[in-house]
Amino acid sequence: MSPAQREGRAQMLSRNTRSVTVVLVLVAALLSAPAAAMAWKPFAHNYTGDQAYTDAVDDGSVTIADNTYPLDARLVNALRDWPRFYNAGVVGPDGFPDLIYGQSQIHPVQTGKWLRYLTERAWAAQTDARYSTDQRAQIRLERVEILT
Repeated sequence: MSPAQREGRAQMLSRNTRSVTVVLVLVAALLSAPAAAMAWKPFAHNYTGDQAYTDAVDDGSVTIADNTYPLDARLVNALRDWPRFYNAGVVGPDGFPDLIYGQSQIHPVQTGKWLRYLTERAWAAQTDARYSTDQRAQIRLERVEILT
């Protein structure tokens, strides 16, 4: 092999070695990066919603930081009677009124406004004759879960 061929081969090996090294460093960086925070995933909303539901229905109160708070009996009864309405909105402003609007508008910039609006409407419905007793309970739950 001539000196020029040896030099060309050495340069090619050097480039390959550098490419492999760069790829290995990138892979190592990706593998060592911390996992995404679960607080930003719908699964975390579902998990915390389940925990809050269980805490509320077992004895009619919730415990937060070792303090126990009694719940309105109407709310506890509604939770027991209509759990699917509670679960429907546990993802809160991430998914309601729909995924795109919730993620792009409500969650990042208008969560407080949205929750206030829903809460006001839910409580107004409690005295509205257009709604049955069951519907009133369902409306309460659809708002409570978003606040969970």
